[in-house]
Amino acid sequence: RVAKRRALYRDTRPEICIARYRIITEFYRNNPALGGILRRAKCLKEICEKIPVRIDEGDVIVGAQSGKFRACALYPENSVDWLKEEIESGFITDRDIDPYVLSDENRDYILSTVDYWMTECLSARVDALIPDEYRPIAANGVSIFAASGQAKFPVGHFCAGYDKVLRVGFGAIKAEAESKMAALIEAGMPGDGIDRYNFYRAVSIVSDAAITLSRRYADRARELAEAEPEPGRKEELLRMAECLEQVVEKPARTFHEALQALYMYQTLLCLDANMHGLSFGRVDQYLGDYLERDLQNGTITGEYAQELLDLFYLKVAEMNKPWGYGPAQSNPGYTNGMLMTMGGVKEDGSDATNRVTYMMLQSAGRLALHDPPQALRIHSGTPKELWAAACPALRTTLSSSPRSQAAGTVCNPPGTTASSAVWSRAAAATSGPSAAAPAARRISTWSTPCGWASMTAAWPCPSSWASPSPAIPLRSCQRSGWALPPAVCGI
Repeated sequence: RVAKRRALYRDTRPEICIARYRIITEFYRNNPALGGILRRAKCLKEICEKIPVRIDEGDVIVGAQSGKFRACALYPENSVDWLKEEIESGFITDRDIDPYVLSDENRDYILSTVDYWMTECLSARVDALIPDEYRPIAANGVSIFAASGQAKFPVGHFCAGYDKVLRVGFGAIKAEAESKMAALIEAGMPGDGIDRYNFYRAVSIVSDAAITLSRRYADRARELAEAEPEPGRKEELLRMAECLEQVVEKPARTFHEALQALYMYQTLLCLDANMHGLSFGRVDQYLGDYLERDLQNGTITGEYAQELLDLFYLKVAEMNKPWGYGPAQSNPGYTNGMLMTMGGVKEDGSDATNRVTYMMLQSAGRLALHDPPQALRIHSGTPKELWAAACPALRTTLSSSPRSQAAGTVCNPPGTTASSAVWSRAAAATSGPSAAAPAARRISTWSTPCGWASMTAAWPCPSSWASPSPAIPLRSCQRSGWALPPAVCGI
């Protein structure tokens, strides 16, 4: 299943879906008096109530920003001048970097409504506020900001409260917000009380939006289960429905529920705002205790847990957004920039590596995707097994495409006090024919930049390592006579 989904991801040319564009255009036009956070909150609720809900063949982790597989959403509330220009000229469909499929019907709808956004979008509103004195020195080499078009790009590069969604849920968040609203009313709205009241009111509305979206997916899973003839898939769909009825309203109870809550919240963030740089944060720390508990209880196998994580990675990779041609040149490959972090230390300074840390490296190395990018935190106490797992995974991902651009890793020898090192995969185009994982071969000895570890990567893996996706071999690595043990991989 993982291999099939990866091939579909590689073979599918991204398409522009106007579902979100249509919903937000109609909402803004019909609610001109609304502004600020209440407009954004109510608009998000409208999107969550109307956006197409799809569960594709083989899906276990669900959520989407669009109505079709690997299609993108549009964010006209930020900026549309570049979109209008590229659609009118037809350039967006045939440009040499990250072209998008666009149906005639969708093209006609965008062009019939885009002029509304030319004056209503954030970029137009910000442009009107730029001081006249700034214009002569705009983009002069000291300042990178131009005289117009300030809001073309998303803010991004922040990490939302994922762990709270997993462990508390939007039901409790909504109740907390409404209790604060009630307290402000009881106190007679003192001082800036109305601003705080509307903030909590927006939180309550957004909580409803999140719960509504998850429940719609639960309903869809049950619909598909009723029509599913294959008993195994039918049972899986029913488990998915139960999972989606629990999260994101209530706390996650299992590894599957935690993964689903994590992705559904990310879907919500992407439906709300111009997606890019929505960093997941420390995914292994969110998920580690859920997995350990399930393994101890016997409610999940290591193999199925790895498959779920692989499918989660592929769902994240599926998300993309259209850029203007300029930004696409510097960020090619339909990239979404949803960074995941693993490893590092706990609050008490002890090593934070857990079973999910190794499983994330398994997913990254085996799937050989340029998205989602990965960041590994290292420190003086980083286990040698983690080095052994990380270095070949890095080598694999950097060599996953002819268009990959090398992104280095900083390695620190044992005993040093360097706090962290980051490895990441460069953006590589993924619109071409399906590229199978590398055939069985031997990679020559490779030394890390600091010269500490001389790593040799080989695959396919030893027979003692059970691969959850036989078509995509696992990687193994030896250093100075020791090998990465099977138990490390959680399989």
